[in-house]
Amino acid sequence: MPTSTHRHPAETVIQTEVLKASAIRDLSLRILEAREPGTIKKYKQALAKYERGLKAGGHKEISIQEQHSFGRTTRKTGFYVVRENGMAEWVDRPRKPTPAAYVRSGYFRSGDYVSRAKTLGLVADSLYNREIRPERVDQYAAEMEAGRWCDLLSDPISITADGQILNGQHRIAAASQVDWTKVDNDPAFLVIWGVEPSEAQYADGSRRTARDERLIVNKLLDAERAA
Repeated sequence: MPTSTHRHPAETVIQTEVLKASAIRDLSLRILEAREPGTIKKYKQALAKYERGLKAGGHKEISIQEQHSFGRTTRKTGFYVVRENGMAEWVDRPRKPTPAAYVRSGYFRSGDYVSRAKTLGLVADSLYNREIRPERVDQYAAEMEAGRWCDLLSDPISITADGQILNGQHRIAAASQVDWTKVDNDPAFLVIWGVEPSEAQYADGSRRTARDERLIVNKLLDAERAA
């Protein structure tokens, strides 16, 4: 999608783009890259090394099932190489990073073990934003799956230079739950990168409670003290 770049008054580079909801996985990867620079480069280097080894040794790439506890199985791809000692060693094909934007684990109890419901993924434990609301994620996802979602380009998804989501975390979480191959309507989101963390105090104010506002202010103060 078209992108544009300009300078923020504080000399921060601001980048804008229009992104389809079906490309939310790509957005998640770029958020991870902003938080952990070099993630994509390391993957590409590991893949290049793997492919050189595969080609140089004339090995055959195969996929196998791996058995785990509780009957869970996963499929992995790679090749076997025979070392000088005659032992066969498995070489995994590097997997492209696929960070989850949102995962909600439910309450679980078995005997004395208790696991409380919790939110995981890129939207969890935001440095500057309010806490994610699972019921809102479910509501948004239902609207998206029904093909009724129409995003407001005047209310962009806002992300800081270091990959923190200031506005739009519920939309990102919801879009990541939808199988967009089964939805006719693929809505567009306006995404702005390089937004200053302080703007978290003013984003989406109509839906934020007084508790949300206090939480955000405290997070910003904590970030300033840690800097």
